Amino acid sequence: MLSIRPSPQFLMAFFVGANFFNYLDRGIIPGAASEFDDFIVGSAELDDDLKNVDTYFGVLQSSFIVGLSIAMPIFASLAHSSPPFRLVGIGLCVWCLAVVMAGLAAPCNSFAVLVAARMLSGVGEASFQVVASPYIQDHAGDQSGFWLGLYFTAIPFGTCMGYGYGAYFASTAAGWMAAFFLEAIMMAPFAALCFALPRDITSKGRAGEPEVVGRASLNEAFLATEDDQEG
Repeated sequence: MLSIRPSPQFLMAFFVGANFFNYLDRGIIPGAASEFDDFIVGSAELDDDLKNVDTYFGVLQSSFIVGLSIAMPIFASLAHSSPPFRLVGIGLCVWCLAVVMAGLAAPCNSFAVLVAARMLSGVGEASFQVVASPYIQDHAGDQSGFWLGLYFTAIPFGTCMGYGYGAYFASTAAGWMAAFFLEAIMMAPFAALCFALPRDITSKGRAGEPEVVGRASLNEAFLATEDDQEG
């Protein structure tokens, strides 16, 4: 199996990029609010319910929080007994599946499919949110503030760009569903990379890497478990 070992700086940039695309996705729906209102009203399940369209829009915009809240503690717990980047890869695959599902909600004319897709995207987001900050703190050394700043700046910047991204596609013949499909294509290489990384990618003491004193490695428990099993 192909295995690569990129530098910590590359992987920190990886997390910044993944966070950007995640929040680009968050901006699509509010960026094309009128088009999604029309979709909600015309969806098969709601049967032209004009009275409650704002409520349904609020549910749609916030539904990812349900998946995120459920999956976050699960991924956080698994990160101590499983290779963290494998978990990130699985989560990003789920995220790609979720945004494709969101795009398919348009031809299916289904509000329920779109809500389920948004919840599922929260599950995918949870996988890298629990790994990214500890990884940066473990490996950035005296530049941890810089890298954490870039990582969290991707949240408002990605959302801002998502508004324009969603509005643009909603105004084209392709429609807002194309915005979701294109996102899946852009995030797929991020997911694939995770499965090409060595299992011990977050361990300390690798050749050429600085030791960060006083900070516990994210997968310290995982490596200890591996050593016990091998012994």
